[in-house]
Amino acid sequence: MKNFVIIVISLLAFGFSSCSCGGSGENISLLPNISGKAGEVVVVTDMEYWNGSVGEAFYATLGANYPAIPQDEGLFSFIKVPAASFTRIFRIHRNIVTVEISPEYTEAELVIKNDVWARQQIVLGFVAPDTASLVACVLENKERMVNALEQIERDRTVARAERYEDKNIRMRIEEVFGGSPCIPVRYKIRRLTDNFAWMQLESAVRGKYMFQAVFVYKYPYKDSTSFSLENIIRKRNEILQKEVPGAVEGSYMTTSDAIQPMMRSILYRDLHFTEVRGLWEVENDFQGGPFISHTFLDKEGENIICLEAIVYAPSFDKRNFIRQTEGIIYTFKWKQDEAKK
Repeated sequence: MKNFVIIVISLLAFGFSSCSCGGSGENISLLPNISGKAGEVVVVTDMEYWNGSVGEAFYATLGANYPAIPQDEGLFSFIKVPAASFTRIFRIHRNIVTVEISPEYTEAELVIKNDVWARQQIVLGFVAPDTASLVACVLENKERMVNALEQIERDRTVARAERYEDKNIRMRIEEVFGGSPCIPVRYKIRRLTDNFAWMQLESAVRGKYMFQAVFVYKYPYKDSTSFSLENIIRKRNEILQKEVPGAVEGSYMTTSDAIQPMMRSILYRDLHFTEVRGLWEVENDFQGGPFISHTFLDKEGENIICLEAIVYAPSFDKRNFIRQTEGIIYTFKWKQDEAKK
């Protein structure tokens, strides 16, 4: 438990105290929709800066490896745009970083604002008097930048899941667990028992099979050690061995030991849960991929409830797929909370 970190995630609402980024975002209803792919960031800076220490600083922060996936993928992908080419086609992108270096500034600063040129947009504006102070500012603000971009990507995914949820699945999950995430249409229930639910979306991308799945399961709460990483993984393996068989006889889903699972504590929408990220594999078979789990107490304090996001995409990068599926488990609401709305 030494590395147990408490992170409070809240909606981001920053305002520019000074920024040359443009629009005010005051009349959001008149703004166009965002463009671009999930995980992309447009960086507006001249190539002379990007090809030197400034570009290296962004690769070290926003380009650092995404955690707990099988291959190396950056947290975000970059589209580099010179300031002179930053036209409307780029201004409505979902995630934008602007960089302005000029002696007119007395110090380096990062200011963040939403809905500048498009709805659901985030703009991170850097100003600095020189390259050295700009690089220092980027490195010092790594956590702030990553959290801001991760949060708005999550908010977009959550909004999509809530908008397109299958309400019939919600009602069936609520009957068993007292609450449910918003499972989007096209997901199908693979298994539903008195303590385990398995919903899955199967796809063929460029002719190759993949799936995204959500598990919901519960087991009795013992004491505070129930939330230790060791216990969460032990119970996970015990339940998935029983409930998620593989295609080969005697095979089943379990936790891979290829990497050490990562744990942290998160507060989101008044729900306090333990997040675990790791890799899953199928014992006696060759399937595997990333998983993210949210573990928390039920409202009566009697059972542990666990939500899991699972991805199987052996021929593809997995960052965006796991972010999509993770967004679904962030939508969990208790049944009585929904009834009040």
